[in-house]
Amino acid sequence: MIDFLMSPRGIIIRYIISGCTAAGVDLIALYILTEYVGFVYTTSVVIAFLIAFTASFVLQKYWTFDDNKDKESHKQLIAYFSVQVANLFLNSLLVYLFTEKFGVWYMLSQFITGILIAFSSFLIYRNFIFPKNTNPNTQNSL
Repeated sequence: MIDFLMSPRGIIIRYIISGCTAAGVDLIALYILTEYVGFVYTTSVVIAFLIAFTASFVLQKYWTFDDNKDKESHKQLIAYFSVQVANLFLNSLLVYLFTEKFGVWYMLSQFITGILIAFSSFLIYRNFIFPKNTNPNTQNSL
């Protein structure tokens, strides 16, 4: 299993594990900041997002996509953050549309939207933010 996980074909599993880890970091940070540090939950949400964002970026860059080009890190960080912010707005819009316009239960709307955004984000990360090859005549394998 470890060999598969670390193989080029294991990228999807690494992507999912990294995403779930970042989500866990977000929830744990939110709880600790609110319950133990004493921040108002709205302040905790922002700080927890930034902590989870950092964990997500590091995991996706170095583990999921095996990208060790540190020279590119600042550009990748900005691009990654831009995708995250765009995803936040897209998530809100799609959940609203599915729920209000098509009558889908809001939890199911969020689930569907989450899958769509995760899939599209993976493609953006793999092909544009953390591309494995710089040669346009070669393609990344999935």
